[in-house]
Amino acid sequence: MKDEIAVAVVGAGPAGSSAAEAAAAEGVRTVLIDKKKEIGSPVQCGGFLPEAEELQSLLPAARLPGTLIDIPERIILHRTRWQRMYS
Repeated sequence: MKDEIAVAVVGAGPAGSSAAEAAAAEGVRTVLIDKKKEIGSPVQCGGFLPEAEELQSLLPAARLPGTLIDIPERIILHRTRWQRMYS
């Protein structure tokens, strides 16, 4: 049937959204389901992404997707010079 969904992703967090986007980009009919009425609101935690050079030095054998290396300036809200982590 033409209207059938091939992939259903439950949870629109970073992993679920990425999985749904990847499936849809391959032409697979995909639905993304989340319990929230508005996905991405309120913003929880954007996390910390190192600069491209640092990321490549941390993971030298990894084949990093372009989306991790070429982050558009328009989506960067804050830049940090340093951070402190506790475990």
